[in-house]
Amino acid sequence: MVVVIAKDIPDRVRGKLKLWFIEVAPYVFVSGVKDFCAEKIANYIWNYCEMDSQMIIIRDLSRPPYYKVTEKRFTQDEFLSICGIKLKVKRHQNK
Repeated sequence: MVVVIAKDIPDRVRGKLKLWFIEVAPYVFVSGVKDFCAEKIANYIWNYCEMDSQMIIIRDLSRPPYYKVTEKRFTQDEFLSICGIKLKVKRHQNK
C-alpha cells in the first residue's frame, strides 16, 4: 500500500495522481501499486510540480520497520530527527 500526502501541487498533477491513486481526502491519495511502481510514479509527478510543492510518501515494506516515509519538497522547512522519526520544529514568534 502507498499513501501520498501532497501540498501545494498544481491541479494537473493532482489529476495525474488520480490515474493511479484513490483520493480519500483532499490531497491524500492511496494506492495498492508495488513499491517500485509507486516510486517511479512519484518521481514522474514530482517533475511537474511547482517550486512550493511538497509530498510525503508512506509505503509498506516486507521487512522491519514495515514502512518507509519519503519526503519531497522544494521549500526548506526545519525538521528534527529523533530515532529516525522526523518531527517538524515549530518556531515561536515574539510579539
